[in-house]
Amino acid sequence: MKKTLRGILGKKIQGASSTFKPPVLDQFQTAGDTLSPSDSAVSASKLEFAKLLPKEGSFKGWVKSITPNHSSVAIRLKADEFSILLGADLEETGDQASGWSAIVSSHLPVDGAAAIFKVAHHGSKTGHHPDVWRKMLTKEPIAVLTPWQKGGDGLPTESDVHRIICLTPHAFSTARGDRKVAIKRDKTVEKMIDSAVRSIRVIDASSGQVRIRLKAINLATVELFGEAYCLTTASSPCGTGPKKKNVKDRIQA
Repeated sequence: MKKTLRGILGKKIQGASSTFKPPVLDQFQTAGDTLSPSDSAVSASKLEFAKLLPKEGSFKGWVKSITPNHSSVAIRLKADEFSILLGADLEETGDQASGWSAIVSSHLPVDGAAAIFKVAHHGSKTGHHPDVWRKMLTKEPIAVLTPWQKGGDGLPTESDVHRIICLTPHAFSTARGDRKVAIKRDKTVEKMIDSAVRSIRVIDASSGQVRIRLKAINLATVELFGEAYCLTTASSPCGTGPKKKNVKDRIQA
């Protein structure tokens, strides 16, 4: 039986690898494909959700994070001959029936490689599949990611950034995910906090925006706002990029 899910525009679309029709944007004819989740990934998600249900008489504890994110919806958008790949939180499982392997090994058309890539899973290695860059993206595409941080852990890592900028010099992040803010509190306050919660951290409200505007089929304009920055500003042997925020960078898409 075919599964249905609700598209980003509120229209009903059928399962993975389905096509939907966004509104016409100015002079561009647009279309979109949902690339995930696969039927196998949907089944795996349901099994993982079932494990979270508390058993009768059991203590209601913490809700554990489910990894990998089998339900993540990766989307490919197209405006005339210009394509965008939105990687969402989709991870690589190594299973040909799910994750990025299911997409790159499927019968999906490889024409119209995407010139813009929202990098999957915050740039993590678990969201990386080399064939995505080889088969589904143009050479040196515009790549954008959002950082993630929880406690002392954060994404992308230094090795993640190095991997991405070796694939394209046009790589950007909406904010810096390596901020650590230490707050000194009274010992009594710290003791009360420790007895009430598992951990506590300062929420860094700073964020930024990477705005990409299509000027022509082969030309896009990138603008950085707030905390957004180019990943290639970091010291690395792979590529160079703009050194300041809030600048326009014209690149061939």
